[in-house]
Amino acid sequence: VSVNRDTSIATVHGFCTRMHAQLADRHVNGLYMGGTELMLRHRLSDLTLPKESRVFVSNVGDDIVCTDLYEIFKEFKKGKPMQVVIKRAKRYALVGYTADESAADAVNALGNIQVKNSFLYLYLSD
Repeated sequence: VSVNRDTSIATVHGFCTRMHAQLADRHVNGLYMGGTELMLRHRLSDLTLPKESRVFVSNVGDDIVCTDLYEIFKEFKKGKPMQVVIKRAKRYALVGYTADESAADAVNALGNIQVKNSFLYLYLSD
């Protein structure tokens, strides 16, 4: 485990198998520790949620971090875990829900939104 105190992000390395990583994701995501909800992030290649449960967010500025997007999209998670991954070099993010209808609900309710200095465009992932 490595911890970046500036960003409050801890990184866990070295799960024995993909199944162990998925079990950790299932059991840890959404738990509260010290008043903070734990949220696991994955590399984009590891985002295993079905495409119909993902929101593609384009035009993500350098000043936007995962917690900014999490705060905006969390109202649609319906009490279930969600994932937020930012691909900084390509200026986009994926927000993945485990509740099937959550992605469509978020896109329909939010439309395109301004966050900090960026106007974000939201699409259902295809």
